[in-house]
Amino acid sequence: EELASRMQFEHAPAPGLDQPLADEEGGEVPVAVVSEPIRNDQKLGRNELCWCGSGKKFKHCHGQIN
Repeated sequence: EELASRMQFEHAPAPGLDQPLADEEGGEVPVAVVSEPIRNDQKLGRNELCWCGSGKKFKHCHGQIN
């Protein structure tokens, strides 16, 4: 029975977790905005011919993963 009561133990709530986050001036913390990269051309696939004109696939030329 003592073991069962120890298994049901709950810690005290951490102070400040119920308050919203704010920066030092007292305003809201800005949320990071994820932006898409600006790309004029279509994305080049790894199995496409390389853009440099070597005749190799992109993955074997400028797209090599080191």
